[in-house]
Amino acid sequence: MGIGVVRGNEGDAVAPERVSQADLVIVQRDFPRFEGAWQAVSARARAEGKPVIYELDDLLLDLPEGHEKERAYYSDVLFSILRAAVEADAIVASTEPLARYLAPFNPEVHLLPNSLDDRLWPLAERAAPAEPGGPVVVGYMGGQTHLPDLLAITPALLSVLDRYGERVRFQFWGVQPPAALLARPNVAWTPLKIISYADFASYFAAQHCDVFMAPLRDNTFNRCKSGIKYLEYGALGAAGVFSRLDPYDKIVQPGVNGLLASSQAEWEESLGQLIESPELRQSLGAGARATVRRDWLLSNRAPAWLQLYQELAAAGRRSVLLEPHRQVLARVAEQVQGRQHELEERLATLGRQAFAQEAELREIHNSPAWHMAQTISALRFRLAPRGSRREKWLDRLTTARRPTAPADNGTGDAPRAG
Repeated sequence: MGIGVVRGNEGDAVAPERVSQADLVIVQRDFPRFEGAWQAVSARARAEGKPVIYELDDLLLDLPEGHEKERAYYSDVLFSILRAAVEADAIVASTEPLARYLAPFNPEVHLLPNSLDDRLWPLAERAAPAEPGGPVVVGYMGGQTHLPDLLAITPALLSVLDRYGERVRFQFWGVQPPAALLARPNVAWTPLKIISYADFASYFAAQHCDVFMAPLRDNTFNRCKSGIKYLEYGALGAAGVFSRLDPYDKIVQPGVNGLLASSQAEWEESLGQLIESPELRQSLGAGARATVRRDWLLSNRAPAWLQLYQELAAAGRRSVLLEPHRQVLARVAEQVQGRQHELEERLATLGRQAFAQEAELREIHNSPAWHMAQTISALRFRLAPRGSRREKWLDRLTTARRPTAPADNGTGDAPRAG
């Protein structure tokens, strides 16, 4: 777009003074978790009349079941995210459902759909065909948070494996597939720990698959996701089966550039069609590649980003005076954050006190005086005369250990245990 980017942070180190070098300030996702830095950036932007734009491409405010680790990670920052959404001059969302969800919190919500960065993804002219006599490779790529989505279609995948045997092989990247799948000999899993998106694109573009799949459970979080997985698969020129759900049903034309499925039977049938028909695989792969090239390349969509950023920069600050309902939300978020910090500080204080007491006890226990006191106490116990407290204690211990004669049950025999 020809826009100069001023990086406001290097890792966790934030430089609020760099706001002065910019015309527009953009914060993304959970940056508001760095509350002090976020407030410093926001205050500086307000003082200098620079608009602050908050960008989201996931519904972090409504994580579904199955995302326990993510829920734990984001739970302490939800009110910070909400406050940022309320106080920002505008919100930029990546999908229409996400924009609709966020609209009640801010009157300025704009849509900029995710696109495929064609500097990183070279579009394959056609997918490499399956090896002659070799299995058809069905692949899935995703993070560990997608395990619930895989579990939802596991019965269908097991049925496909039973049906086609050695004619098919499943390849998973990233998320570890369910144990029932991983136990099969024709299922492979490759863990991924690639942080850089550019490195990931380079790696994944070199992988081979005949068919890709992208299951999603039906919930609000998934309906707000973007179709970036379709774009990445399509760049490789491979056919795919996708959940009949936003975001995919807005992109996929069944039989033209992909297949859609919702029930177990539809998943099994769609995968079966692609396994059995090389021609269908080639046709849908070419259709997916053409769709990405025509509608979803970042190089073609960049002017829309430039136009929106120019409009937002020209509009300047808008949230100096918040509407009444936004003021309430901001105050609620601020109060909850304050209480949360108070509890965190109290827990930290208790932890420091417990650590100090433990260190003091450890120091006493390891001291020469403590060892000497223990030695003297043991000697006094051993040298105590009969009739002393020591002797009485030993007598009680001996009595307690002495077996008692079993009671007569009237037969002359001791009672037997039941």
